[in-house]
Amino acid sequence: MNFNNDTLTVRLTGRVDSANAVSVGKKILRAIDEHNAEKVIIDAEELKYISSAGMKAILKVKKAKPDLQIVNASCDVYELLDMEGITDIIDTRKILREISVEDCKVIEECEIYTVYRLDRDTIVKIYNRSDLEDIRREMNFAKQAFINGIPTAISFDIVKCGERYGVIFEIVQSDTLVDRLKNDPEHFDEYVEKFAALTKKLHSTELGCGELVSANDVYRQRFAELEGVLTDDEMSELNRLIDSVPERNTMIHGDLYNKNNIMIRDDELLMIGTGELMRGHPIYDICEVYFACTYFLESGKDGELTGSENDISMHFLDKFTAVYFTGSIQEDREKAVNAVKIFGEYRKAYVYLSADDTDLTYEERVKNAADIIKERVLPNIDTIMDAFTLDFIEW
Repeated sequence: MNFNNDTLTVRLTGRVDSANAVSVGKKILRAIDEHNAEKVIIDAEELKYISSAGMKAILKVKKAKPDLQIVNASCDVYELLDMEGITDIIDTRKILREISVEDCKVIEECEIYTVYRLDRDTIVKIYNRSDLEDIRREMNFAKQAFINGIPTAISFDIVKCGERYGVIFEIVQSDTLVDRLKNDPEHFDEYVEKFAALTKKLHSTELGCGELVSANDVYRQRFAELEGVLTDDEMSELNRLIDSVPERNTMIHGDLYNKNNIMIRDDELLMIGTGELMRGHPIYDICEVYFACTYFLESGKDGELTGSENDISMHFLDKFTAVYFTGSIQEDREKAVNAVKIFGEYRKAYVYLSADDTDLTYEERVKNAADIIKERVLPNIDTIMDAFTLDFIEW
């Protein structure tokens, strides 16, 4: 046993069965009292077998310390615990499998992660960050989204790759939405319609909202960086805009503009990259679509969602909004689209503040963000707020 920073770590070895379960349980409870431990972790790396008697002993520890955690369980031990429902009661972590991606094809690469194809049926997303809790949270969101009817790639294992961690997803050889739009132009409108339908499905789904952060809070925190660059009155107006966005307990993707986050399998669209899931108003995602179709083109790049030149990107945007807002009268639709366009400029300012992989200094990025806010967003706040009064569809 080891005690450090109010945490008692108990290393179980060999077998815990009817012959020793009672004594093992008593030793752990006694150590908790002696150290006045706030948290208890059972390290099962060297545990070979645990019987029902051993599980009962651990449940007594769980009763004393509700936050009990079991880590480094082998596949065999994890299966035993899972069969008896222990993994539903106690936070249980399997020992991480080591993999190599040396000869694997890179599907996507960015500053946060790299995606490799392991084989025909699976990919692995290797993260550059080392925060396992964030990775587990993304994996859990993907599973919950799938359970709630959102077509997503199924994540089923966390692995180690050298000093980094990754998540394995089951996704057979598929095209990205960008690939399909470029290679099958005859069905362009059909794919956009499916994308709009999938987005609306996401926006009508509630998902453990106690676990999801509010998009309003995320944006408010990010734009706090403009204090001292914008005047007090301008900051007040910016906060008024954020405060005007109605809170929603439904999901938003938070990263829809990424060209590799929408894939197609058997003509069904799948959402991947659910690490940015938030709760909030649909405008946050819809403005991502506007952003993807305009910002990258303005920067001299292809459209992120379309992979194409300006006129095709604009057709994508027009088709998407027409389908998303189907059922509304023309006047209301125009008001909503105008609000989205203005909010899209707001999104561009956010990118300047959050992107640190450009040649610009932090001061230059802050200035660019402030200029967009002052010139394109603040003068049009009332247009956005007026659109929130519209009462149609999921808006």
